[in-house]
Amino acid sequence: MKPIEITRTEYMADEMWTLYKKERDGRMKERYHAIAMMLEGRNARETADALHLSRNTTWEWAIAYNDEGLEGLKRDSPPGRTPRLTNDEKELLKADLLKNPRELGYDFSRWDGKSISHHIDRCFNKHLSVRGVQEMVKKMGFTLQRANVKQVKADPALQEKFKADLKKK
Repeated sequence: MKPIEITRTEYMADEMWTLYKKERDGRMKERYHAIAMMLEGRNARETADALHLSRNTTWEWAIAYNDEGLEGLKRDSPPGRTPRLTNDEKELLKADLLKNPRELGYDFSRWDGKSISHHIDRCFNKHLSVRGVQEMVKKMGFTLQRANVKQVKADPALQEKFKADLKKK
């Protein structure tokens, strides 16, 4: 691998440090950090060693920055697997979750991870695990709601007596 230098002159090291300090995305921050160090005179190997990265990574970032500037440092797409449900499917699911399950023909009255997973399987022909559904629904802005069940026929006097008996033991 041949040594590489930063050839672009639109940003100086102190301006790159400013971008680094303002950036919220950790991955972009790391790229700005590397370029700032190279603008200060370090080569790709020294930068990689200082930031605990591979030399190839800093070398690629330097080439991308030289070719395209800051745009070259941006990621094309977020890392990770593509979502199982499309945005349109998520919107349809959101509309369904706002309804009572009985309106959709189910024999239960509240949504939980298992029932939502079943609903997704039935409507979109896609299988998602219960835990995966719970995480997705949370990201969609929903929270787990449980009914506060109060026994109508309960006798408050007997309940208090029971609690008092428990404390004695």
